[in-house]
Parts: sequence; structure tokens; C-alpha cells
Amino acid sequence: MNSNPMAIGNSRKTSSNEKMNRLPVFLLFFFFLALPAVHPAHAQVAVDSSLAGRRISGIWISGNEKTRAHVILREMKTKSGDALERGRIEEDWKRILNLGLFNRVQVSAFPSDSCAALFIDVTEPQYWAPVPILHLNEKSWKKISYGAGLIHINFRGRAETVAFQGKLGYNPLVQFSYSNPWIGTQRLTLQTDLYLGRVRSRHFDEEKVDEIQKRFQAFIGRRFGFHTVFRVYAGYREVGFEDDRPATVSQTGLDRIPFLGCILNWDHRDLRDYPHRGWNFAVAAVRNGFSPAGPEFSQLSWDARIYLPLSSSTLAARVHAGLSSGTVPVYDKFYFGFSERIRGHFNEVLEGDNRIGAGLAWRIPLLPIRYFHLDEDSRLTNLRFGMGFGIFADTGAIWQRDHKPLKSDLLSGYGCGLHFLLPYNIVLRVETAFDENSKQEWIVDLDVDI
Repeated sequence: MNSNPMAIGNSRKTSSNEKMNRLPVFLLFFFFLALPAVHPAHAQVAVDSSLAGRRISGIWISGNEKTRAHVILREMKTKSGDALERGRIEEDWKRILNLGLFNRVQVSAFPSDSCAALFIDVTEPQYWAPVPILHLNEKSWKKISYGAGLIHINFRGRAETVAFQGKLGYNPLVQFSYSNPWIGTQRLTLQTDLYLGRVRSRHFDEEKVDEIQKRFQAFIGRRFGFHTVFRVYAGYREVGFEDDRPATVSQTGLDRIPFLGCILNWDHRDLRDYPHRGWNFAVAAVRNGFSPAGPEFSQLSWDARIYLPLSSSTLAARVHAGLSSGTVPVYDKFYFGFSERIRGHFNEVLEGDNRIGAGLAWRIPLLPIRYFHLDEDSRLTNLRFGMGFGIFADTGAIWQRDHKPLKSDLLSGYGCGLHFLLPYNIVLRVETAFDENSKQEWIVDLDVDI
């Protein structure tokens, strides 16, 4: 497991059960689907145009039995005393949804004398529980971890996440993590992570060699406005190989690596789990090692995404890269074929010191969001379901530090598929893809593609 958080493209809060229990939830979804309690999607922001320009007399929040009101209010540009603007309120609604804390958020406004009263109604899920874990590693259905964990995605009602998990199977681990997205009036953020595990070596993947990894890291950041976060992080990790093969940099067979890095993220997406408009740009840099007795190398990555609304559909584009300097050990190379993949070459593995990739997608809605009610309990109400169609094209290349990328290194693919928007911010994609020679493959994957 790389200490450098190079998967910066989404840069979204991976709350919503930290995606630790996504597959069990997905299986439960088929139970929802058989139920008749399906409710059409009503307007999520019900603000009559006649109220535009009126002063807002107050903001009232309901449904937040656990979540503190200030966690919702701090995400809103709209304040009491402001003139009512429907466009701004719609932006506030999306930012509240992006917290990942609620099944559904509804906003309405009503006249109050010469002013307007603003009401926000949220539906809270179950925030904490012992959970079974069935985790899909590296987008492969053949690499499944299983275990159990204890997770709280809204600790103290302040959107803090506390998680402890243990996994067996592929990449067994024990891990504790804590994150706080907003500390005090300075808008500071904090995240810590303690990890001990065995990671199947990507470099020696066919030989089934495990890396023994230990890691501690801490991130401290600051939010600037509503869209920009800058974080610095530091930590220490140890990496060795189970069969004592000479794949480490140090002669002892155990690489001890202190590291220091930073991440800058500008996130202007409207909805993070399935964007329709906006853009997101993130850049990360890390220095690994500070002594010639062990690994010494640096890595820089960036990820740019843009979303253009075309009526109800969305045109999405992405360009991303990862570059290295110094001698990169085998356990920190860049790859296609694991967490990053080129559809059309989904199961092909490429390894190198540098990587560049791009993608283009056109997403067309087929079925608007509907909501399921399983029970009167608020935790089992307003469970979403929607469906869309996507057309895509991917391309990318990987090369070694002492070589230049060639046109022949470039792999490309294209295709189409269905997107299912499921409860708890889950997106399931079922796609077919073709490579340059029109060879077909089928893909079942999680999360929005771009």
C-alpha cells in the first residue's frame, strides 16, 4: 500500500460507510427492488420564484436527530438575513448532499410576512454499527477481502469518521483511522491512519508474493472557502517481503521510509458521486526517504476533470498523470491494471515510473432518481435508485524513468454501459468495452467512471 495518496482524482469524502461495506449493501438492494414502496422523485429544492429577493428570516433544520445543525449550516453560502436566491440554494443543497451523511436532503421556502423562511429536511441513515466487510481490491472480483469492522461515519454528530477494521482473504490487514473535516473557526482538517497488513505485490503479482507493510500517517489541512483544501502530511512506513527476496532497497531486507507530502484540491463539482457540472483539479507531491541508506525518491501526481451539462446529459473529461524522480522501489511503481485501468484493456497490467492517462465520457440519464421506503424507521427511508447510460473512451501510457514514452506504448479503448445509482451513494457500472482491434470485454465496476 503506497503512502502517497495518488488516487487523488475523486478527492471526495469517502464516507457513506467508507465504502467498506458496499457489496453487502448492494446485495440488500435487490431486496429493496422487489418491494412496492417506490416513490417518484419530487423536487429536492422547492422554492417558488415569487420569493426571489426576499430576506431570509431564518433557516430551520429537521430530521437531524444525530447531526449537529452547524455541520449543515457551515456548508451553506446562504445565511439568515440574505436575499433569497434559488441558484445559491440549489448549490447549498448539493454541498449538504456531498457530506455523504444523508440518504436524502430536501429544501423548501415559504413566505413569512415580507420575508421568507427556509426549511431543510434531512433523512439520516444508521451512522455506526459493527459491519461485515466484503471488499473488492483493485477493481478485481477475484481479489476479495472479507472480515469485520466497527465504523462511525458521523461521530459526535460532527461528520467525523472513526473506523477500525480487520480483513482476511486478499490483502489481509488491521487498520484504525480517524478523520475530522472541520476543526474550529480556522477550518482546519485532521486525518490519521494506523495500518498493519500484507499486500499482494503488484510487481510479482503472478508469483503471489506478499509485501509486509506497516504505516502511520497524519494529515493536517485547511479549507479555503467552499471549494479549496490544502493538506500537508507526514508519516513513517516499513516494507519487506515475506520470502526475503532481494526486492528492497536497503540491504537488511526491510525498507524504513519516512515521508512528507502535500495535496492541493480545487473541487467545484456539483455532486461528487455522480457529477453533472463543474470541475475538479488535484495535485499531490511526496518525498519518500531522506537517507541514502534506504529508498530516496519523489513523486508528483495530478488529476483534472471537467463536467459540461448538455441539457440533461453530461459530457465529462479527465486527464491525469503520475511522475517520479529518483530510483523507485518495486512496491511504489505506477500501474495500469489495478486501481487505475484502461477500459478495453481492463485486465492488462502495465508497470513503470511514470504514467499518463485520459478519458472522455457522455452520460445520459435513463431513469430519474426514485426513493424506496423499507420501513417507517428514518434509517430505512429515502433509499435512492436511478439509472443512466454512458458512452466512453479511455487511453493511457506508462514508461520507465530512463526511457521516453512512444506512440506504441499508448493503449486505448472505448465502449458503453449502464450506470445504476444505488442507496448509500453507491454507483454500479455494467459496461462493454473494445480495444484498438475491436476485441470485446465485459466490465462490472463501482463508482462513477470520470
